Amino acid sequence: MESEQIVINYLFRLLRSIVPDDFDANFIHKLTNDVYTLLVRSYTSSMSTSQCLASLSEYRSIFAHIPAYTYVWDKLEQTTEDLLSLKSTDDAARYLIKLDSYETNKQRQLPSRFAQYDSSGVANNLGASTSMTNPRHLLSSPGLPSSTAFLPSSTFGLHSSRPPSQSFSLGEPLSKHLLPFYYHNTEYGLIPEQEMIKSLAFTLIGSTSEIFPFDDKIKVPTNISYGAMGLLYQLFEPALIYKHLKTMSPRLLANSQVKVAFSSFLQKELFQYTTLVNQIFNPAHIESLTLRYVRLQLNDSIVKLRMLLNLTTQIQTLPINEFLSYLSELARIGDPLLKTLAITIFRTCSLPYFEMIKDWIFEGSLVQEDTIKENFFIAYTELGQELQLEKVPTFIRTSELIYQIGKSLLYLKNQCNEMKWCIDFGLKYRQLFVSNGDFLDMAANKLDRLVQQQYDEIINYLCYVLYEKYGLVKEISYLHQLLLMNKGDFINSLIVKGLPVLNESSSTLSSHHLMKILQESIENSSIRHFPTEVLNRLDARILEMGHGNIGWDVFTLDFQVKYPLDNILDGPTHNSREYLRMFNFLLRLQKVNYLLNVEWLESNSIRRSSLKHIEKRSKMVRRQLKLDPNYALSVLDSRCVWLSKTFKRLNILRNEFIKFVNIITSFFDLEIIEKKYRKLLEALAKTDEHDIKVKRNAKGLKVLESGRIKIDKTYLPQPDKAHYELKYSAYNLDELTKLHYDYITSITRSRLFDMHSKSSKGKNSGLYYIEQIDSFIITINQFISLNEEFNSLLVDMLSVTEMLRDDGYLDFENKDRYDDYLNSIDVKLNKLMEKLTVDIIESFEDNLEKFTEDLTVDHDETLRCLGIMLSN
Repeated sequence: MESEQIVINYLFRLLRSIVPDDFDANFIHKLTNDVYTLLVRSYTSSMSTSQCLASLSEYRSIFAHIPAYTYVWDKLEQTTEDLLSLKSTDDAARYLIKLDSYETNKQRQLPSRFAQYDSSGVANNLGASTSMTNPRHLLSSPGLPSSTAFLPSSTFGLHSSRPPSQSFSLGEPLSKHLLPFYYHNTEYGLIPEQEMIKSLAFTLIGSTSEIFPFDDKIKVPTNISYGAMGLLYQLFEPALIYKHLKTMSPRLLANSQVKVAFSSFLQKELFQYTTLVNQIFNPAHIESLTLRYVRLQLNDSIVKLRMLLNLTTQIQTLPINEFLSYLSELARIGDPLLKTLAITIFRTCSLPYFEMIKDWIFEGSLVQEDTIKENFFIAYTELGQELQLEKVPTFIRTSELIYQIGKSLLYLKNQCNEMKWCIDFGLKYRQLFVSNGDFLDMAANKLDRLVQQQYDEIINYLCYVLYEKYGLVKEISYLHQLLLMNKGDFINSLIVKGLPVLNESSSTLSSHHLMKILQESIENSSIRHFPTEVLNRLDARILEMGHGNIGWDVFTLDFQVKYPLDNILDGPTHNSREYLRMFNFLLRLQKVNYLLNVEWLESNSIRRSSLKHIEKRSKMVRRQLKLDPNYALSVLDSRCVWLSKTFKRLNILRNEFIKFVNIITSFFDLEIIEKKYRKLLEALAKTDEHDIKVKRNAKGLKVLESGRIKIDKTYLPQPDKAHYELKYSAYNLDELTKLHYDYITSITRSRLFDMHSKSSKGKNSGLYYIEQIDSFIITINQFISLNEEFNSLLVDMLSVTEMLRDDGYLDFENKDRYDDYLNSIDVKLNKLMEKLTVDIIESFEDNLEKFTEDLTVDHDETLRCLGIMLSN
């Protein structure tokens, strides 16, 4: 039979038991059809219960009109609500069948009298007087379950599986009848609590038992009461956690000292847990145990095991530094039990981590393998030890100081040969830390102060060694004087001595030639008074050998910074390359400037000697032309006028080039190199602790750099300090390295010399400033070559013949041959002048105009001043 028909049939039987006999069968059939239609509509649509019940308002008015039948509507309404709470007609069919079966058995076994029980299990006499005048009215929905949650699906459509009802005597406790049924009934009985407790003793320590088989999961019998089941679920939690932690592979926690420490602590806690379980389940007291008592005794252990399980997961997923930070945070939680446990675990796990820190700050030693395993914040790289701030645990507040202490110890021991001082220093502070309670017992502020004290002392001694023993500041001055051309006479001497050799092809150069140039330049300049060990570290070398390159293109100087200062002044950034870049550029400028001045001297010599007669003849011709514009010029007159005019033109152009080079050279020397060098010396200069430093803020107002005036503490008793009096300010190794790097890069990366930043490009031309300066140097070199050729041709011309005699006539033995030779020289000179006009003068003027425009619109005031100087 279909479920719809079943619902209609059983619904009819149900309503017939509710509706009084005064209503005939047709009325009940109509009511059944209406209720069924209502149910189908509810199951297939989203109508609410109130909307559905409103459809039965007709029957409500019928039953409510008769006061004696008011209860009928209440039962009908409740029954309809229960049916509406189901989801389909199939559920409704099963529900109605079960309801009918239950009521049938109930009526068949109904006793003549009932006893009602209160919460104490004592019979209530009020129930005994209840009479049932109409047994058919007992079948009502309110007294039964309203959903399938209390009706197992396995019993739907079957006879009731409940045990038969029992008759109770008045005054008997309910437990007298319930307990035998729960635990001794062979068909329906539950497992006694004592039996469960005996098996629970094995389950809690991860072993299997007869009642609770324990493999990966715990299998729980079904014949256990809900109350006992709730307690067992709580007790199974520590059992599952214990077995998981106990059976975890030791290899998971064996690749780190911190993990090994945690694993050792974990095993200790698990042993304490098993000891507690054995104490609770002592055979002498096991008969009196209850599940509630066991749960109460294991309460703290359950909390601990939960935390240990969480930490076991964290230590396998988090890096060691983050795990220790996590423990440090847990140590500040409010729960006393968890806080105590977290503090204990933190002290245990952080101990090997702190041992690494102590080895570093007392001896400067660090095992590379340990830094990897422990994810230590000081790591080994290709360049040595490096501070990695992202690995610093949250409880380490002085990581930078710790890093610098160990790094300074290594530098003093390995590079400066200060082994004895380092050993004494390490022993001193190791004892000082022990006397103050060591890392784990000291307050954070006290630990920070002690680390700061240790840092101050070692940095003071480090700077004393660098400044006094190795002369760090003096070494920087040597670099400044030799490679940044502070000693101009030495560079000029180098150019003079190098001209005969370095103008030749680079393939002809040898180390012997270079050393000879260098030695002669030193002897003829003021640097000959430098210490011998400094001069021995100065070397001349070739950058590269290339066919067709002249010596000047590949020649450079190199200054070997003495050990161990090379780690600071050269270091991983290879600052020596920056010095060489600057030296090579300045050498090109100085060479151009020197050659221009040499040619100026040569031109003056020619003008005062050989060219004197030509200029005299040229002046006479110009006066004659003023007197007589129709004066006919001879070939000699034209040549004299042209030579005099061209010679003056070359001199004017040379003077412009000299002016340009002098301005550029002075700007680099004074505004860039010297200014940055003074700034470096100011940073190194020692300032008194109570000097008031003033700066200008964003509004241009003068304010204190530190924001406040330091308190003078000289009136207070000062502790004994093993500090040396320094001539310069104290800096750590990284600060000194950065200070020097910033100094040299502020020169080589200045906007006039940089080729990497867009800000170094001119706004109008779009070219880098250094590119434009290079083009000027190329143009000037072309002019120097052209001027040399012009002077050579002019000297040849004058050496062939005496251009003029006192009487004004030429004296040639072979006039035609000399005329041809002079004409060929004229042709060469004309070509030189064409090249001068097109390739040099026009190019220089155009480039200079662009360059000065870029400078004068630059946002840098010094560059604008440079542009104004060049444009005048």
